[in-house]
Amino acid sequence: MLLYATIIGYIISNIIALALVFTGKKLNPGIFKMLAALHLLFGMLFVFSLVTNKEESPRYVSFLVFFCIGIITGGLALGTNTHIAWKIYFGIYCLSIFAFILSPSWLLNFLMTANINRHKDMIPVRNNYYLERQSSAFKSEETVMKYKLIEKKGMFHKTIARDLNFKGRLDSMKVLSFDERKSVLVRGYTSATSFVEDKIDSTDVTIELLPAKKNVIERRL
Repeated sequence: MLLYATIIGYIISNIIALALVFTGKKLNPGIFKMLAALHLLFGMLFVFSLVTNKEESPRYVSFLVFFCIGIITGGLALGTNTHIAWKIYFGIYCLSIFAFILSPSWLLNFLMTANINRHKDMIPVRNNYYLERQSSAFKSEETVMKYKLIEKKGMFHKTIARDLNFKGRLDSMKVLSFDERKSVLVRGYTSATSFVEDKIDSTDVTIELLPAKKNVIERRL
């Protein structure tokens, strides 16, 4: 649900900002002060949430609102005789549209998590293949931690498989077999700590590296 709200909120914010660039001079100057105050308020709420939230993969609605108000205020600043410092500051939020064009998934993840480094926990598998936790921007509200297999191609990452379930957070992994033209068999190790004992478990997952071919007629001789 938050993902869809982020997409809609971000797009609407940019549309409003664009409209204000051309119509901002007709509005009361006090509107800019009001938007700047709201921007500051949600910025303070975000900082408070950042300090107090102890979740492992938190999502910050306050940061999303803070950023979107920054975009709207930026459109108003660019369309009025506002001080150049305000134009530069709020204009930075408007420039995020280029990040949205180049990598929408990265920007949406950033808006919800306030985390720039989206690929910080990659586990090398073989060659250019890596396992990483499935992005919080696209995972459901379920509590099961899932992973995805990606292939690095320069500065770009191609997702090969999603929703890989190792029944917990990976501590380490081992490649049991690897065929780049077919699949990879991975054994993932997870652990759980209790007052009684430290339990280590493992799960084997087969990951297809190539998309399944559909409607293929096989000829047998």
